[in-house]
Amino acid sequence: MNIVVCYNDKKKFQEFSKLLIDEDCSIHSIENIENIHSIPSAYNLLFKKIKSEYIIYLHQDVIIPSNWKIKICDQIKEIEKIDKKWGVIGIMGVKNNGFFAGHIIDPHTRSRFCSLPCEVETLDEVCLVLRRDANLKFDEYLGGFHFYGADICLQARQKRLKCYAIDAPIQHLSGGKADQSFWEMAKKMKSKWSQIDGSINTIETTCGVFKLNDKIWTNIEYLYKNVRRKFIRRLQKRHINQSHENK
Repeated sequence: MNIVVCYNDKKKFQEFSKLLIDEDCSIHSIENIENIHSIPSAYNLLFKKIKSEYIIYLHQDVIIPSNWKIKICDQIKEIEKIDKKWGVIGIMGVKNNGFFAGHIIDPHTRSRFCSLPCEVETLDEVCLVLRRDANLKFDEYLGGFHFYGADICLQARQKRLKCYAIDAPIQHLSGGKADQSFWEMAKKMKSKWSQIDGSINTIETTCGVFKLNDKIWTNIEYLYKNVRRKFIRRLQKRHINQSHENK
């Protein structure tokens, strides 16, 4: 198993590494305390050095359960039973109908969403798995530290490759934040994908709904998906609460 981490906090990375010390697990890391690298450039740099069939990209601020390596390998095998040419795998994402799918423990939730594994439109960047033969590459034009997961899922879609959320939960110590750099990246995503033929009009991630062009229909779709998102969030939370009450 080959794991890639780009870190800007040495203490967090050391704590992270202790959880994965194993003869069957190699950690490939780039120190980025001075923010010299964007996440896409750091990930691509390490990708060139790794020759394994699969590569797992993780955030630095996660806690890995003791059985996680077995769990994620089993889940990848489950995907390959139904789709040997999958594009991207992750632990949390959004389906094209707006429902969250995946399993993560973070400041927002501890629950599993949907029957897993399942196909999704986008995946959260906390954990991404790429298949070398898919020939997908993180876009260094986008740079920064946001939307690289959504972008690579869109790239997979362009290649007619599917993305999947799996049941291999880890604990993410932060819930993420939509700061100024986040919204700047959203604009760059829109600028990029508005120029690509066959691109979808909007994209929904775990953080929200975003326009990918300025077409009239896009504005209607954007409003619809935001209303749908609020309804689905309430529906999924209610289902989770009922499940907890029945235990």
